[in-house]
Amino acid sequence: MTCVLRSNPLDGEKDAFQSLAFLGPVTSLRFLTEDWLLIGTGPYLRCFDTQTERYLFNINILGSTRIHGLALVENSDRTRWTVAVYGAKSLRIVELSRTPGPLLNSPLSVSIPAPIYQFEDWIHDTQWLFAPNSDEPVELALAFAHNYVSIYSVQDLAGKPVYRIQCSVQAIIYAARFFGHARSTLRLASGTVFNQVLIWRILSNTHLSIPEGPPVEYILAGHEGVIFGMRFSADGSIVTSVSDDRTVRVWRLPSADDPHKLSKPVQPVTLFGHTARVWDCLILSDLLVSISEDSTCRVWSFDPNQFQAEDQEPRSLACWRGHLGKSIWGVAVDPTQSWVATGGGDGGIRLWSLASVRQRLVGADSADYQQAPIELPALATYQTTPHDVRTLRPDFIRNFTYVPDRAMVVASHYGYLLHYSYITRLWSLVAYEPEIAGYAMLASSRDGRVVVCGTIQGTALVYYRQDSQDSHWNVLRLPVVPGQQIFDLNVQTSSNDPTQIDIFALVLNQPAQWLRLNLSSPATLTLMAHVILPSNTLPISFALDYTTGLLLLGSRQGALVVYSLPSALRPESIDRCSTAKDPKTVLQLRPCLNIRRLHGKDAVTSVFIAPHDANSSTSTTAVVEGDTVDSDMSDGEDLPEDESKTTATTPGSRWVTVYSGGRDGAVRQLRLRTGPLTNMPDHQRASASQPTPDSAEPWTTVVLNLASPVQRIECPLCPKLASDISPGSPCHYLELILEHRTKITKGWIEGLVLLDQQLLASVFYRRRFTVYNYTHQYDQLSVNCGGAHRRWYFHTADARLDRAVFLFFRRDAIHAYFTATPATKTESGVATTRRPALIQEGGHGREIRCLAFAPARKGELPLVASGGEDGQLRISQIDSHRSASTPVVNAVPLFQVKRHSSVLKCLAWNQVGDDRYLFTAGGCEELRCWQVTSKTPQLCGRDGNSDTALHSSLNCLEMAIATTGPDNGVRIMDISVLQLPKSANSSTSSSLAYQLIAAVYSDATVRLWACIPAQQRMFLIAHEPRRYHTHCPLAVESITVPSRVKPGQDKHWLLTGSTDGLIRVFDVSTCVEAILLNVHSHTSGTTPTSSEDPVPLVMEAPMLTIPSHQSGVNTLRVVQYTEASATSETRLLIASGGDDNQLALTLLNTGTATSDLPEVAAISRTSNAHASSITGLEMINPKHIVTTSTDQRMILWTWQEVGSRGHTTLQTSIVQSCLSNVVDPCAITHQITDEKNGAKVIFAIAGIGLEILVSPSPQSGKQLAAPL
Repeated sequence: MTCVLRSNPLDGEKDAFQSLAFLGPVTSLRFLTEDWLLIGTGPYLRCFDTQTERYLFNINILGSTRIHGLALVENSDRTRWTVAVYGAKSLRIVELSRTPGPLLNSPLSVSIPAPIYQFEDWIHDTQWLFAPNSDEPVELALAFAHNYVSIYSVQDLAGKPVYRIQCSVQAIIYAARFFGHARSTLRLASGTVFNQVLIWRILSNTHLSIPEGPPVEYILAGHEGVIFGMRFSADGSIVTSVSDDRTVRVWRLPSADDPHKLSKPVQPVTLFGHTARVWDCLILSDLLVSISEDSTCRVWSFDPNQFQAEDQEPRSLACWRGHLGKSIWGVAVDPTQSWVATGGGDGGIRLWSLASVRQRLVGADSADYQQAPIELPALATYQTTPHDVRTLRPDFIRNFTYVPDRAMVVASHYGYLLHYSYITRLWSLVAYEPEIAGYAMLASSRDGRVVVCGTIQGTALVYYRQDSQDSHWNVLRLPVVPGQQIFDLNVQTSSNDPTQIDIFALVLNQPAQWLRLNLSSPATLTLMAHVILPSNTLPISFALDYTTGLLLLGSRQGALVVYSLPSALRPESIDRCSTAKDPKTVLQLRPCLNIRRLHGKDAVTSVFIAPHDANSSTSTTAVVEGDTVDSDMSDGEDLPEDESKTTATTPGSRWVTVYSGGRDGAVRQLRLRTGPLTNMPDHQRASASQPTPDSAEPWTTVVLNLASPVQRIECPLCPKLASDISPGSPCHYLELILEHRTKITKGWIEGLVLLDQQLLASVFYRRRFTVYNYTHQYDQLSVNCGGAHRRWYFHTADARLDRAVFLFFRRDAIHAYFTATPATKTESGVATTRRPALIQEGGHGREIRCLAFAPARKGELPLVASGGEDGQLRISQIDSHRSASTPVVNAVPLFQVKRHSSVLKCLAWNQVGDDRYLFTAGGCEELRCWQVTSKTPQLCGRDGNSDTALHSSLNCLEMAIATTGPDNGVRIMDISVLQLPKSANSSTSSSLAYQLIAAVYSDATVRLWACIPAQQRMFLIAHEPRRYHTHCPLAVESITVPSRVKPGQDKHWLLTGSTDGLIRVFDVSTCVEAILLNVHSHTSGTTPTSSEDPVPLVMEAPMLTIPSHQSGVNTLRVVQYTEASATSETRLLIASGGDDNQLALTLLNTGTATSDLPEVAAISRTSNAHASSITGLEMINPKHIVTTSTDQRMILWTWQEVGSRGHTTLQTSIVQSCLSNVVDPCAITHQITDEKNGAKVIFAIAGIGLEILVSPSPQSGKQLAAPL
């Protein structure tokens, strides 16, 4: 196959449209060195220095073709690089070299020796090939979409290939990947549309083609979708493949000498975790890195020697989320395998550290821990009983508990309580207690101020201090159950009052003892209640929530027990009950609900109630502890999931979300609702009854909504029905929904904690302890601790685990692991390298559907507002100055907010006096008004002479929202702000200044809204019934024209374009006059309320209907046009673009001396103005029009009137054109700027990305081109 040379399509047009900035999907990344990153976005090749944090160059390499890949080769001294840049059917060679001498502008020099090479098929991969014992490439191999390979000489890439070979399996492939750098060892992995990966070798060393094609060496079958990418390991023995089925599969290839390798299917290891299609997966020495359409980058554990072993299967270690919208397209790893760069569909580029991932993957060797195992010091350093004969034996640790910050309290065998600090590495004596000699149960509060010790004689010893840094400990004693062993303790800190600490002490065959510690001076310890347990229930987890008044217990038998707190235990009674309570009277707290086998027969090891404000994140630290004993770890009975239940909120009731984790490896999510019985739904009253009379408070029966009849419920209720309870009864009801069950591990879940709106699970499986992020589904920390142990603690202050600690007890010593933030000093004191987390700010995560420049102000850089499918409103600033030090110019985001619940389809600016307003509209009938303000810009020119400045800040305040109808499925297709005369608001106060907005809807209606921002009002003043539009209107424009009948008065017209190809002209002057009278009627100072909104008027029938297109009118613009003649007659020029690829121009007369009705003076339809539908149109002036289309071409048109008066026609001409780099362009806007070297027009084109172009401003009356 011979390639064809073609030049850059923008060459020769630099004086026409010059691309100033481009922000689009980043499709290719490659590290040049440890610090230099090559970036392919659109047709541009850029290089970013991660140390100096600046771009080294930005060059359009492929013209209008998007870069899909980079093939790199460097010389031996790493001073020169040759890069093959390819995309679609195009390829170009770029040579890079280090600049010798001092670094002035850029340390890299760039040369492009040849133009673009064009091939006849789609290029999927390229590979440089070397001669034996040579460092210089001699050939370039290309893999094409029809599963064949062509090899070209480096010296003659434009000539015929020196070698071409077609695979024996002739299939269309979606991906290809080479392995090997010599023709004799070159392999190709082809990803087919038949869900298979074919690996075949380029066998022949001659230049002759093999007719039947080389045979396939390996067929990797198992995916359930088409293949999107493959990667080889360094030695070629392992292959990763990614697919439409959302999985990553890792394959170990059989030996090449195995004669039965084709008959033996290769069994892959399948990695689940991504929630959408996976695009790529890199293979590192010890990790895998994958990117996906779900906008995440995942890091997986990987051992090439043992990855197929059951306990060594790859696990998700990190899930990085930093890109908006859909897809991460590009990924690269630096040569040291320390940093990962990702490029998203939003145009953003981010750097991620692999050091933090490896830091949290700890092996079995104690050297991998950041602290050596801790044992007790010599007994003589803390001994207080020198004559005790027991001291003849060495002392050892019996138990321990973690105390923030990075400390612990241990109980020794001889009865000593000792404090150890990991920071100072010093021991200190807390107390000597003979009662705890030989046995001690320890627990601590999460703030580290309280340590509770339970003895074998049934006494609770509470040690407390004023703050976590105090070295003096006080003690309180309380015999809980004399003579009975306390076998477990649980400490709960009140979120309402940190001085109140609740302690639950467990005694075998006895109720759980509820103690309350009041740290107010003087400190008191009170036995509050006996928590009655159902039969055969041994609690091991607790959750106490004063807001809802619920106490939850998880039992070792798999049950969840629910208690309602009586008023004596509620927060409002805490002070009263702790001082005035009769110590001889102890409250009996009975359960109101017992759910058996919530986790099968396995223990419920953790339970908690989620925070009630879903929008606020908890800032408290979390401590998880556990006692793990040997038991049968077989999976319990799986209960069916039910994720489809939805329950309407009942007034007066409160829903809370409850999470539970168990040793069945599953997480349960439940919802509990409590409320007064009078608010109980009627259909649930049939099963209502009351508890037994000896309960502390009346509690109405439980309403159950269970997922399975296997659940067994026990509830101590009396037979009284809810219908017999009076409305004023203080009774309440409880409703439970088991929402869903998710099994996350084959091992045990020993703890759950919710931090920063992320649910973290503490998991033991085989020999490892793992912190699993349930929200994002990946392992955040993994420590080879040897398996479950008698005592362990996990503590973290945030969901990132930046300062997490894991302690466990093994072989009479305490082992510790601490995490450290990668960008700071590690525990060893060695500082890690700092890199910018964000290289390039991203834009919209989905397609941009609308954009518009803000009204210009002197001394201000252009502001552009944009909205898209993501429902986000963004306001960015365009800097038209570019220098050698800043070769890349992007739209700098100043403000972004997501207030629209659906797509943001259209927007429009309006300026009233010095105030700028922005109107946004889109799906669900949402129409919003914003006031945009900015501080006075300060002159800060880069060269000292610029009179243009960046905004220091920008504020966008939502002022008003239009009311919506009952059917919010209607979409606003377009809006237009009516330009009222200055006198309209001059006589009114600022609080009554109003604006009028016309909107067209997808239900074939037109509505006219009035907005008074100062009063935050937007109300309907007129609407057009569905009698005039029989098809959906797509565009609307408004214009004010002088009346010919009544000189000195203005007429307000609306023009709409719809899917039937018609343009309709409406006169809304009557509606405008009506609202003017209504607003002026309130100038006396009375502020109208929403009830005083006027009754909407009905718009009159259209004055004129113009058949402009054969199908939909996508875009519409209108402008006044005054002829350069003696009459100076003012007419209207209407320009429209449609789905029929036509550009339609219509010249309207605005009326006569006796009638204001418009009439068509001339019309022109330019057929095939574009190769596809026209999606955007702008009028620079009455004589020049710019159009954009889905063919990505941008054309500047001019027109002239030909013929005599009354028989005129319009002829259009192309002035200039260019190809835009924005895919699927949907909108275009422009702004004319006055500069010292002449006026210029700045264009912004948006679609899948955003591009800013600049052009000299055309003159309105100048003929620039011959007519078509």
